Amino acid sequence: MTARHGLRTGRRTRRTALLCALAVALAVTTASATVYNDISGRINTLDTSALVPTRTPDPAAPSPTASPVPTGSLTLLLIGSDGRGGANGEAIGDHSVDSVLADTNIVVHLSQDRDRVDMVSIPRDTMLQIPDCTTSSGQVVPGRFGQFNSAFAFAYQAGGDMTSAVACDITTVQSITGLELDGFVLVEMAGFVDVVDALGGVDITIPNDMSSREANLDLEAGPQHLDGTQALAFARARKGIGLGDGSDLGRIERQQYLLTTVFEDLRSRNLLTDGRRLYQVAAETLEALTLSPNLGSIPALVGLARSMEHVSSADITSITAPVVDYAPDPNRVQLTAAAAEVWDAIAADRPLPADIEPNDYGQDPAQP
Repeated sequence: MTARHGLRTGRRTRRTALLCALAVALAVTTASATVYNDISGRINTLDTSALVPTRTPDPAAPSPTASPVPTGSLTLLLIGSDGRGGANGEAIGDHSVDSVLADTNIVVHLSQDRDRVDMVSIPRDTMLQIPDCTTSSGQVVPGRFGQFNSAFAFAYQAGGDMTSAVACDITTVQSITGLELDGFVLVEMAGFVDVVDALGGVDITIPNDMSSREANLDLEAGPQHLDGTQALAFARARKGIGLGDGSDLGRIERQQYLLTTVFEDLRSRNLLTDGRRLYQVAAETLEALTLSPNLGSIPALVGLARSMEHVSSADITSITAPVVDYAPDPNRVQLTAAAAEVWDAIAADRPLPADIEPNDYGQDPAQP
């Protein structure tokens, strides 16, 4: 297997992001105090600040509590939790291992002028230096060289809670990128199923037959209408998928394509004329998410979306961090020097480097 150096969506995505689609729904469904209170009660937050190392605050920087709406350039971490316990195990039909994992990590950067959104996926199979992680129990998980997604799993085991896991995930991403994240969004698998089902399913086009027993997936090439369970299986599958079989990079391409399609569906459907469906989508989406405290309010979510109203489709870019095969194990990858250029661009609030291989999954039948 030869790992690609990077993957960029062939056409720019036509939506701002999940938070923006959600905020459109929130802005309408919160017209009454009753609905506002109900929706507010569905917002889940998690405070990792006590466990994540931060730089010394800049005394000249504006106070983060000065406004309920996050302002300036923002760099967030989108985490997809792939645990096997509880509702997540039900969602994928697998209770064989009661583990808590994070198989999706996307660094999302919103430019200061809100004229650009950049999304960079970090493969779960990336071999890297994981720093020491302090957990809620007080136990410190020693730093080590290992697979990226083990940071989340080991911290959960040591701390016994999601706060420890997310904090270690953030600490690791900050360590390898040099970035200081401004917040996070955690998405549970079971919640993703509910969101897609609330939308009435999602329409996609796949370039090749897919049959994965591990993911409970069996699809023919061509147009497909997926319910929530099928959509999750499509996003999770690693084997039986055709070209690139078993590659986490191929799975990232499909995840990006699926998220793009779901976001487009949210924007294209006339939910504003269907109050019941609009409320259901907003409620299910919120229950699927756990947010950092600075994002965890209706004013913050709606304000953030409104600040991005003028972002055009040409200003939204999604790539995978540049990687190559990890020599001791061809089933793993490692970041290249080009990845540093990506992190530097984000830190400086500049556009991502343009010389990254296109990802045309779902658009070109010859390229799955």
